[in-house]
Amino acid sequence: SGPARIVSLSQNPHRRNLTLGQGQGNGQPTKYDVRLRTTDTSDNGKPSLSTPAGTVVTELTHVVYTRNSAGVARVYVDSVEVASKAIGGDLWNWATDYRLVLANEMTQDRPWLGELHLVAIYNRASKSEEVMQNREVGPETAGHFGPKAQSTLTGTPMMAAEESRDILPRVSVNVGYLSVMVVVGLVLAKKEIG
Repeated sequence: SGPARIVSLSQNPHRRNLTLGQGQGNGQPTKYDVRLRTTDTSDNGKPSLSTPAGTVVTELTHVVYTRNSAGVARVYVDSVEVASKAIGGDLWNWATDYRLVLANEMTQDRPWLGELHLVAIYNRASKSEEVMQNREVGPETAGHFGPKAQSTLTGTPMMAAEESRDILPRVSVNVGYLSVMVVVGLVLAKKEIG
């Protein structure tokens, strides 16, 4: 059990450095759940930070998780802060052999059904103004992510991928802060009647 993995830097369902997932709320996949491994959380990144039930919608959405050097973690959905809490510790205990996986777990047992338009992990925390600027760069018309859209966050991304579901190279972080920016389009399974 556990959230469907949208972005995961992990070894298996129980050992991770970072995961942005889609979790259950009132029996429906309606919230985002972020697990971050620090020296104060478990090897599974618990306790996690979850958004309220009803946060996940079936349209193109800009989701940002950020944690600053003071340990304050925040989740923004379409540039609105929807969840925050203090997550103590440092990231020096991150495993360097974990792989970055999109839309599932390495074990292929936590699939996420949706579309990834952009994934980027930065080695510094985004400010709320930067989150808003990046959202404004996003969808240009009718829910389509613009081909010329690019991040306004300064600095070099530690990792970036566009429109891919492949396992990506290793990512290492040796600081206590980061930002994860994801543009997702949720696809819900349709039931046939009859």
